[in-house]
Amino acid sequence: MNKQTLTLSSAFFALAAFFLTAAPGHAQYSAPVKVNNSVNQPVPVTVAPEPFTATCIGFKTCDFILPEGKRLVIESVTGDANLAIGSNWLVRLATTYASGRQGNNSSSGWSVTMPTITMFSNSTFTFVAMNNRTYLLADSGFGAALQITNVGGGGISQCETVVSGYLIPTT
Repeated sequence: MNKQTLTLSSAFFALAAFFLTAAPGHAQYSAPVKVNNSVNQPVPVTVAPEPFTATCIGFKTCDFILPEGKRLVIESVTGDANLAIGSNWLVRLATTYASGRQGNNSSSGWSVTMPTITMFSNSTFTFVAMNNRTYLLADSGFGAALQITNVGGGGISQCETVVSGYLIPTT
């Protein structure tokens, strides 16, 4: 390497180090911002949704108690079950909300049966699972229920089902 190449390389690295070195930055200061909205035109504020998760273990009906003034937005129903041979896992989610019933408008509210997938089966049991995305609403004072049934089978069966979504204010 000759002396001229070495000098050019050194100059390049010196310039690169100069420009790439982090220097403390200072934000520019301006006068404070004042918001002078009237009572009739308040500043819009977005309320973050409150996470909701409920777990139902076993074959039964689980009712969700919603806080007053809240609407439950259900986004998913997931779960798994070990079923005795000959059993089927029936999972139904039922909701109603203040502005009307969802789905079939029956007097008892609305329900949807969640599809499941058989993951594994042998001579003793069948393992099934589900992961269903949904969009269902339930208001406080009206309700939501998860009905889990072991249909047509005997023997020992187990299951766990989780409903998740979020709560938002109704007003």
